[in-house]
Amino acid sequence: MSSRMSDNADADTGGQSCERCGRPTGPTYGANLCSLCLIAPFLPEHRQLYYDRAGRPVSQEQWSDLYRQERHIGLDRIGEVEVSTVWMGLDHAIMGGPPLIFETMIFGGPDDREMERYSTEVAARAGHDRWVARQRHLLA
Repeated sequence: MSSRMSDNADADTGGQSCERCGRPTGPTYGANLCSLCLIAPFLPEHRQLYYDRAGRPVSQEQWSDLYRQERHIGLDRIGEVEVSTVWMGLDHAIMGGPPLIFETMIFGGPDDREMERYSTEVAARAGHDRWVARQRHLLA
């Protein structure tokens, strides 16, 4: 995928300009950003994507090696519900802010497929415990 976009990518501007670069914005892009500024954080040359469990930037090769190791922070089963918290190491903070490299996901029950992401392992452990407590409460 090329990191360059054609100048006519935002043909229907709706009369708005990008708050970062001044290019026209399209009616469906949202956040008052043009299409290029909207996707720029996802382009590797503009953003660090890979992190170790301590939140330190690593290369894609280092991340790949780390990703093959045990990634679970927590894994609990409450009845038919599973609460899984893992280190992903790939930044999911799509709108900026600190890198979100940990994730809790719920499988089954009333919160099926609910998800929360975190920047640190400490926050991920606390989030995991909150979700486990919530599932116990819901299923009591």
